[in-house]
Amino acid sequence: MDTLADWLRARQLLLVLDNCEHVTGACAQLAEVIADCPNTKVLVTSREPLGVFGETLYPVLPLALPAVQLALDEMRQVDSIQLFVERAQSILPTFGLTPENADSVARICRDLDGIPWQLNLPAPVSIF
Repeated sequence: MDTLADWLRARQLLLVLDNCEHVTGACAQLAEVIADCPNTKVLVTSREPLGVFGETLYPVLPLALPAVQLALDEMRQVDSIQLFVERAQSILPTFGLTPENADSVARICRDLDGIPWQLNLPAPVSIF
């Protein structure tokens, strides 16, 4: 940890730790080491706080989820579906919500609990 802290002290960076609710203890230890590195900031995504000094929580509420058996026009009005479609179009501009993919998109939004940062697509995807 001392070697890591020495290396980080000489740099300016943002360290992103994603999906940390399963390893909050280890992430908390790392955050405490990084606290001594003035030019390094840590952004943690987690369903649980780390509980470290200086931690600031920004709760992100889930978006509305689609009910089962919605008509396509009704689905287009659901916040989580809108975000999914918007993000999918940033990767594949021709993507659209269709009768063929609507159930899959709705299932993905429900499986991700409508949490906005989880709905951001990091790489090209295929939706069938």
